[in-house]
Amino acid sequence: MSSHLLDQPEMIDLGMSDMEYLALLAQGRDPVREQCDRRELIHYGLSLEAADRVAPLVHQSVQSLEEKVLVVQALQQIWQHLTHQAKERRILGC
Repeated sequence: MSSHLLDQPEMIDLGMSDMEYLALLAQGRDPVREQCDRRELIHYGLSLEAADRVAPLVHQSVQSLEEKVLVVQALQQIWQHLTHQAKERRILGC
């Protein structure tokens, strides 16, 4: 693979129209960052539904108590997922 291809920015399908994108920007949100966060949350064991709820909150500076609880619960679930993976690797000798 040529290095030129590696230098290309990744195209991310946000699954929204330009107007929806602009509306989120006007609310102070970053749809691209939220999509990246969503992908990472799913990669680390959150369900799609949970990742959709939590991703917009991860970088939000002001959160309600309910939002803080959602983020903490997601982080706990990720921690459990990662520790479970680590235990499996130790058992399998990886």
